[in-house]
Amino acid sequence: MTGEEYMERLRIVRRDIRLLMEQIARDTVLAQGVTAIRYDADRVQTSPVADRMADIVARITEKTDTLYDRVTLLQGLEEEARKKLLCLEVEHERVLVYRYFDEMTWADIATQMDYSEKHVFKLHTKALTELDPLVEDTNNTKIEY
Repeated sequence: MTGEEYMERLRIVRRDIRLLMEQIARDTVLAQGVTAIRYDADRVQTSPVADRMADIVARITEKTDTLYDRVTLLQGLEEEARKKLLCLEVEHERVLVYRYFDEMTWADIATQMDYSEKHVFKLHTKALTELDPLVEDTNNTKIEY
C-alpha cells in the first residue's frame, strides 16, 4: 500500500459516513410521511399487506448500525494515521492533515499555508513519498465493508 492509498482510506470512509447520514435522513422523512394502517375500514386487497413503517424503521436501524461501525473505523484509522504523520516533516504533515483530515481544497490549502497551488502539489507529492515507508507494515490491513 502506498502513502496515497493509505490516506485515501480516510476520505473513502468519510464519504461513506456522509452517504449513510443522508440515507438515514431521507428514510426518516419517509417514516414521518407514512400513515397508519386502518383496521376498522373495509378494503379490497389485491396485493400482500406490507408494513411500510416497519420496513423503513428496519432500514434506518440497519443503516444506523453501519454508520456506527464506519465512525468507529474512521476513529481508528485517524488515530493510526496521526501517529504516522507525526514522523513526517512539519510541512508535509500539515499538507496531509489539511487534505485528508480537514478535506480542504488545493486552493484552500495553498491559502492556509501561504504557498502557490503548484508548491502545495509538490509538497503533497513529497509528503506521500515520505509516508510510503511508514505504511509498508499496513499492507496486510484491509478495510472491511
